[in-house]
Amino acid sequence: MLKFFFVHQIFLIAILNAIMPIADQYFLMIGDLCWHSNCLRCCDCQCTLQAQTSCFYKDGLVFCREDYVLKFSKRCGRCSSILACTDVVMRARDVAFHLQCFTCIICSIPLRPGEIFAMCENKNLYCQDFAQSPRFKLFLCERIYVFSACCEDEGISQSNRSKRMRTSFKHHQLRTMKSYFNLNHNPDAKDLKQLSQRTGLSKRVLQVWFQNARAKFRRNNTRNRDLASVSPRGNQINDIQATSEQVEYFLKIFWSN
Repeated sequence: MLKFFFVHQIFLIAILNAIMPIADQYFLMIGDLCWHSNCLRCCDCQCTLQAQTSCFYKDGLVFCREDYVLKFSKRCGRCSSILACTDVVMRARDVAFHLQCFTCIICSIPLRPGEIFAMCENKNLYCQDFAQSPRFKLFLCERIYVFSACCEDEGISQSNRSKRMRTSFKHHQLRTMKSYFNLNHNPDAKDLKQLSQRTGLSKRVLQVWFQNARAKFRRNNTRNRDLASVSPRGNQINDIQATSEQVEYFLKIFWSN
């Protein structure tokens, strides 16, 4: 709130904007900061604020109401227009959308609370049907986040924000992990650290991926052994176990690339 002060005597008050003493009959204050009446202006549009009932002060800058709203208000992730405090919004991670903007970018189907959908790093949304189609991986080459839709009022606490459930990997990340898996199925902490640096993935994500890859490898081996035992002409399947020296040699080649 802006306040007018009557000056009964000459005050030598250093002011923020003009850095000059105040000798006027009236001056303006925001908190404990003082301005000449003509010096208090919006830093964006330069309009004077002496006739306004309120203004905004942020990071050492003064804004009129209109410019503050335009500059700092939350915006819809689809249409980029300002979200009013009375709007009902849909949320995905830290991005909010108008209810009418929360649709699949491909088929324009509205995404309802409780439905599964995918969101890219560019904030584009995709319905579950398209996200699970073979075209999806060809259509996109960036990391995908999968969510369950969450609907709430803009003024309500964000404690119910939807959580990330699954991460898809970029092609170069998969190539790196698969190449290493062919050399060593169970990397230690040092190897995970190096893989993390090469792929940009966290050690926890890498641990889960290698755990799933080992389980898949065991299932495939079991299925192949079963097929070999059933077929009278089936070729015998032998597990190939590399020696520690061979693994160390291949790892040196792998990390040097």
